Amino acid sequence: MCTVLQLSYDRTGNGLDHFRQNLALAMQSRFGPGHRDKHLAAALKVDRSTINRLRNGPATPSAERLDMLSRFFGVPSQLWLEDPIVFGQSLLRRQDLPSADMRCVAMSSIAANRQSWNASFAIHRGQYVAWWKAHGIDDCYVGSLVAIDGLGENGMRFTMLNPYIRDDADDHEIRCWRYEGVAYPVADYLYVFGEQTDGSYELFTMILTASPVMPPDLLRGCMCGIYVRDGLKQIAVNVAVVLMFTSAAVEDWRSEIGCRLGKVPAARLPDRVRRILDPYPGVIPVA
Repeated sequence: MCTVLQLSYDRTGNGLDHFRQNLALAMQSRFGPGHRDKHLAAALKVDRSTINRLRNGPATPSAERLDMLSRFFGVPSQLWLEDPIVFGQSLLRRQDLPSADMRCVAMSSIAANRQSWNASFAIHRGQYVAWWKAHGIDDCYVGSLVAIDGLGENGMRFTMLNPYIRDDADDHEIRCWRYEGVAYPVADYLYVFGEQTDGSYELFTMILTASPVMPPDLLRGCMCGIYVRDGLKQIAVNVAVVLMFTSAAVEDWRSEIGCRLGKVPAARLPDRVRRILDPYPGVIPVA
C-alpha cells in the first residue's frame, strides 16, 4: 500500500469500514439503489467475485484496486479510506449535498467537475440512432444519427445528422441537417447542448439518463428545441426521445433513410423503443 493510503488508514483507524461504506455509496450513486456487484463488474470488465471481495474482504484493498475505482468514479484515491461524509461530498451528487448548496449542478461548476468526464466518455462514446415521434403524422417516427466522438476542453463532443426527404419537391430531394455540440455528465444524467451548423438558426438540448455500463443500451429522455427563420418565425418544441447504441457504425447515412433514419414507419422501430415513446405525445409546440 502506498504511503499516502497507509497514513490515511492509520490516522482514521477505521479505513476498512470507511472503504466499505464509501464503495456502497459510490455504487448507489452511479447505479441507483438497486445496484448489484454485476453492474460494477461489467463496467470495470472484471469478474463479479472481484467486486464481492472488495466489498467484503478482510483487509483494505491494494493501491492498484483503489486506483481502478478512482478512475471509474472520478474521485481521488485517498478519499476511499476517509470519512463517508467527506467522500460523499466528493461525488458531487445532488442527493449527497446539503439542500442549501446546489452549486454542484450549476453551469458555472461544469469545468470544476471535469474529473467525471473521462469515466462518462469511456462509457458513452460511440454512435447512436435517436428516435422521436414525427409531428402530425400517425405511426411515423423521426430517426437521427448521433455520435459522441471526442473529449475536449469544453466537454464530450457530439454530432447529430438529421436527414429528411422533401415531400414538396418533385425529385424528393434528400437533405440533412447537421448539429454539433457538447454533452456533460450531471449526477445520473447526460446534459446535451447542440446547435445547427448550417441553414436556419436552431438550438436544442437533451436530458438523457446516463448508462451505468459499457456499452450503453438505451438512453431515454427529452429533447427541447428553438427554431428561428429569418429572425421572424420562431418555434419552440419539446418531445420524448430514445437513443439506441449501434455496435456496428453506420458508414453511409443515406442508405438508412426510411429504415432507421429520416421518416421511419412504426413497423421498423424496435418494439422496446416504441413501448417507451408511445405513451407520450409527439412534438409539442411551446407557446
